Amino acid sequence: MTAVLDRSLIRAPCHPLSKDYFIHFDFKLLEPKEKLKFSDEELSKSESLQDPDEPLLPFNYMVRHKRCKLLSHPVCSSFLNKKWACYGIYYHGLNVTLYTIYLALLTFLICDEVKQSLVPSLKQKSYTRLKEYNQFKDDLFNSTRMRKWMTEDSEENSPNSGMVLLVLVFTALRMGREFLQMFQRKSRYFTSAYNYLEWGLYLCATIFAIGTYDVAEHFISWDLRWQMGACAVFIGWFNLMLYLQRFGLVGIYVVMFLGILKTLLKAPFVFCFLIIAFSLAFHVLMPVLLFPDNAEYYMKSGFVVDLDSLRTPHLNMWTSILRISSMMVGDFDMIHNYLLPMTDTAMPFPLLTYIFLIMFIITVSILLMNLLIGLAVGDIGNVQREATLRRIGMQVDLHTGLERRLPEWILKRVAFQEDKYYPNRPAGFLRKIWFIAQDPAEAMKDQGEQSLQGVLDSQMGSELAKQRTKMKELQGNIGQLHDMLRLIVQKMEINDEADELDEGVTPAARTTRVNSITAVKRARWVTGSSKAKTTAGSFMSKTAE
Repeated sequence: MTAVLDRSLIRAPCHPLSKDYFIHFDFKLLEPKEKLKFSDEELSKSESLQDPDEPLLPFNYMVRHKRCKLLSHPVCSSFLNKKWACYGIYYHGLNVTLYTIYLALLTFLICDEVKQSLVPSLKQKSYTRLKEYNQFKDDLFNSTRMRKWMTEDSEENSPNSGMVLLVLVFTALRMGREFLQMFQRKSRYFTSAYNYLEWGLYLCATIFAIGTYDVAEHFISWDLRWQMGACAVFIGWFNLMLYLQRFGLVGIYVVMFLGILKTLLKAPFVFCFLIIAFSLAFHVLMPVLLFPDNAEYYMKSGFVVDLDSLRTPHLNMWTSILRISSMMVGDFDMIHNYLLPMTDTAMPFPLLTYIFLIMFIITVSILLMNLLIGLAVGDIGNVQREATLRRIGMQVDLHTGLERRLPEWILKRVAFQEDKYYPNRPAGFLRKIWFIAQDPAEAMKDQGEQSLQGVLDSQMGSELAKQRTKMKELQGNIGQLHDMLRLIVQKMEINDEADELDEGVTPAARTTRVNSITAVKRARWVTGSSKAKTTAGSFMSKTAE
């Protein structure tokens, strides 16, 4: 399949660094003009052809079979980017814009209600408790400071009815949209965790907004309303981060964050027993501290019996678990919580507590935390590949759903069969945002194709291949010259000195033999030169005649 996609990619014949250099993508293979028709017998035999009318059929099967390499191919990346630029960005951009307006209204309403309603109510509760359990004089309640503290945030205590109405209207519209998606997607709607998150946001926002008018707390209690408000504002902003998954600039990081979060959420279920074990151990060993068994401690000037100094975070099991969890990430406060009570003999069981503290530092703070960090970032390459596949899968699902719902005439207007991409022309910030898939040039580089640097490398490779061919020709010519010289040497009966020396000859005999061979060669040379002179003289005489 990769080889077939490679044939749908054509590069311009100009220089790869030129501004006019472009890459032509042909999408006829991915989305032909006429849909393929299959007989009932072929459909019954093949499971992969259960729904031949499904939009973006090749991409859906690439996602189902996790063919990340094919989805990251430059042709597929360019095709998805073109789809996103034609209609996907407008649909998703409008959805994100409306959601952002809704979240801004909800956030403003909750923050405004905190200032106008929650803070005065909490101050009133504190004032009531202080007055009920007061052991001081009544002058405290009539002081100027107390009256100023009670009235500084209570000038306007009426709810913002217009803002509440806007939030309720937006919530109703968003809930209607969810009902429409539920009707269209049917059972597939309930397989997505994002839909449950949306419903949690809308229900919490509705309870908070309606509770604004229920002052008498007939249906919604004061505590429930503010807890739902806190959940609503948290889910709302967290959900906004999830909406950014489809944008090319930051989407990959959001998907990677969710992948790592999913991995880390699996680990506590395995190691929670270790946390509970240490929590219960510290809960038994030091639920409260003792007054020191030291006379000098009580002889200090200004000594006051402070019962609150005997309290510890391990007073009950739940606070002990919370304290151990904070110690796991390094929040020990070792001097105040453990060392001073141990040195002052205020700890009930100092030796065993010291042993458990050392065990906790080794097993949890060092081993467990390093294990969690390793799980989070150790296989970051695999996490990135899975994030890329998941992100492209979400985009394919978005385009598939849109093409099912959009009218046929709109799809015909935005249909395309080819695209040209100019990698050397400057791309603005907005262009990078709508790259939901990889930049085609980057995809070509990742696929080992000829991007800007890839083309230059291929040209350099071709030049090196030519040089290798020339070097081989030169080596062949040198070999032929060597053979010819050997034949000439053999023809002229020229022997090397080393060839004429036998093994095992003594140095003196070798010297004598070398001198004799030299004399013979010299005589041959003299004879040869005299013959050459005689031949040359006869030739000159004949020429003169």
